[in-house]
Amino acid sequence: MSRTTVILSVAFMAVLAWLVPADAHAAPISVGTVIGVDIGNTNGSVSNYNLLDSIPDTIAAGSVIDTSSVTVDNLSLNLTATGSGGWAGGAGSTAPSFPDANVRNDFRWAGGTGAGIALTISGLDNSLYYNWVSTSSHTSTGRNNRMTLTGLVGGLQSQDSARTPTSEHRFYAIQPTAGTITATVTETLANNPIFNGVKLTAVDAPKPIGVGTVIGVDFGTVNGGGVNYNLFPGNGAIAAGSVIDTSGVVVQGASLTLTGGQFFNGNGPSTAPSFPDEVRRDFTGASGGNGVVFTLSGLDPNYLYDWVSTSSHGTGTRINRVTLSGLVGGDQFLDDPRSPTSEHNFTGIQPTAAGVITATVTDIGAGNPILNGVQLVATEAVVPEPSSFVLAGLGLLSLVVFGRRRRRLK
Repeated sequence: MSRTTVILSVAFMAVLAWLVPADAHAAPISVGTVIGVDIGNTNGSVSNYNLLDSIPDTIAAGSVIDTSSVTVDNLSLNLTATGSGGWAGGAGSTAPSFPDANVRNDFRWAGGTGAGIALTISGLDNSLYYNWVSTSSHTSTGRNNRMTLTGLVGGLQSQDSARTPTSEHRFYAIQPTAGTITATVTETLANNPIFNGVKLTAVDAPKPIGVGTVIGVDFGTVNGGGVNYNLFPGNGAIAAGSVIDTSGVVVQGASLTLTGGQFFNGNGPSTAPSFPDEVRRDFTGASGGNGVVFTLSGLDPNYLYDWVSTSSHGTGTRINRVTLSGLVGGDQFLDDPRSPTSEHNFTGIQPTAAGVITATVTDIGAGNPILNGVQLVATEAVVPEPSSFVLAGLGLLSLVVFGRRRRRLK
């Protein structure tokens, strides 16, 4: 072999080593990494979900993959259960976030008082945040699964799964503890929880509000549809640190509160085009002339916001009225024309100096208002009033005059 050939071969291998890492089949977890977990006795046609098919079962570090089939450094999975139980299929789940019937339909179940199933994910990067979606649907059997997560920052620590095949548990902005997130499934009625599948996605750290930030809110027990809406399954609050935008990233400082609502799932007639189906079909309401009050706090008061909501009573005789605090000019309410496609739209809303917008929904017909969904969009920075420009100009002029006087005194 000639000297030139040797040199070229060495150079080629050096370039190849630079282009292809020594371990091309492993990567650290990063923003966008998705970990899929299939809890059942068969993986089926899905090869990029991690299969847990016994109790207890562990997938050790070095063997856990992401949904692109790349091994994720340091990550391990552990599945345990308390109570009797076993593996079964035919749960009927059609949760839209999951790609395969075997992920959705085969499952582990546990039975007896105090029965539960726990999944522990370890080796996560503590500097990242994580979004969680899982399915544990009992469909029409009358049972409600409750998911409890450690590491959830603010907000509700559990959600009841409605008995619909599309139901999903969704949690946002989870922070691990020592690199670990533990999820426990229990069942509130018959003590027979089931657990089908999980997707855990690494997301960006919380971001401040900026032009284009969209905060979506869904009032009901099921989010579904793969949409990143803040879910209210009951009256209460979603604390700062858990409010997300529609890209699934936490909005710094923002918090949400709902009072006065009664909750109904799957009966809403709204077909408002601005909202996904799962948002339109669920709603909160009130009776006896009471109002539903929804408050957004921690907003940046230096921005204006556009509001759109749907609260259709369909073909009934009721007309919903939405009153917004902070609306700049114009009417403080709009009457809903009882059409399934009707929406309330307000533009140019300016929060209070404390960053608060309050919406009150009432019904001027039968005294039974409803509210299906909300979108709030930051549109533009607030332009200072002319008086502010005058004061700023006077201040600048004073500085100039003061500077000239000092120079003359020298």
